[in-house]
Amino acid sequence: MTLHAFKSAAATGALLAGLLATPVLAQQTGADTETDLSEDGVMTGDVPSEEATGGEAVSSEDLTTEAAETEEGDSADTDPEADANAGTAGQADATVESATETEPGDAAGGALTGLGDVEPRYTTMEKYGFCGSIDDTCYNDWYDRTSGEEEAGKILIYYEVAAGVGPHDNREAGVAVLEAMFEDAGYEVEATEDPAFMESGFSLRPFDTIVFFNTGRDALTSLGLMSLRIYMEGGGGFVGIHNAFGTNFNNTWFEGLLGAQLYDHAPRQTATVVPQSSDPSVAHLDGVEFGPEEFYNVHPDPRWLEDIRILLTVDEATMTDGTSGYYGHPGMGEGHPVSWCHYYDGGRAWLTTLGHSVEILVDPNWQEHIMAGVEGTMGNAPFCTE
Repeated sequence: MTLHAFKSAAATGALLAGLLATPVLAQQTGADTETDLSEDGVMTGDVPSEEATGGEAVSSEDLTTEAAETEEGDSADTDPEADANAGTAGQADATVESATETEPGDAAGGALTGLGDVEPRYTTMEKYGFCGSIDDTCYNDWYDRTSGEEEAGKILIYYEVAAGVGPHDNREAGVAVLEAMFEDAGYEVEATEDPAFMESGFSLRPFDTIVFFNTGRDALTSLGLMSLRIYMEGGGGFVGIHNAFGTNFNNTWFEGLLGAQLYDHAPRQTATVVPQSSDPSVAHLDGVEFGPEEFYNVHPDPRWLEDIRILLTVDEATMTDGTSGYYGHPGMGEGHPVSWCHYYDGGRAWLTTLGHSVEILVDPNWQEHIMAGVEGTMGNAPFCTE
């Protein structure tokens, strides 16, 4: 097993400081292509507050000092990444239809408040063949992790990117930030990019939740997918962040777990998000801007599922660089989904498309978004509330 742990605060600070100090790159104004190597503009963002991290706040002065005190070898490589997402959706499903190309189905339920005129079409069971719900109807408490006298909760961060795919520039810095956040909150954390570790159900069973952070393409082997499924069936937790939606496209069970997968995205830009729930993971985000960010156009539209709860949307009117993606998806319209949750095949799953840039890592609003989602899947906080 290869565990990648960022235990040094100095190393973490140096990594972030080095990335945040990178000169602002030219912003994309056109559609991405399969060979597009451009990256987000990297700008100094807000630093995490004590409230956001659950522990000691990290200041910009701290980051600068730690960077100076850390050996040169600890700095991150800031070369532009290849777009890890381009081409994947087209390879996985050449016949995929956009949301606007298919007539609404006959599923029960009217238009959803705040989610545009998109109506549910089917249940998770009808679409994927597995139990799905927005209450605990589909939850199995077989592992009984969250009752009685127990040790601190345990979180696994998985960040594998398949060979030949350019990883996100913020991947290692993101692992460092997430690990620090979770440890400050009192949890035991392990991080790995080793697919072999994911292939044993016994390896996964001790964890209260598993976080997929900017994984890419076939990050899980067939055996890894089976082990994750067994883990979820026993009441496990799953958190998918950003390019988790660009992972293992050709597996029906995994798509059902995510509720959707990446199709394409418009140019990276700043836009305003809108909570659609009182869930702790989004209640603080009313009117908040994130960016430069990739607001994914996903398919199938998670709003088509009757038994999934949309938690957060992006106001496409604030996407001033356009909504059309590099494969021609016109955008998801009013109620464009950004984050959602459900109980799935025995476990809890919380998903967010937010997490592309370096600067979002030190945004306290994003950190609170992630922390509340993670704790919900662990059973330590309200989960998937209306």
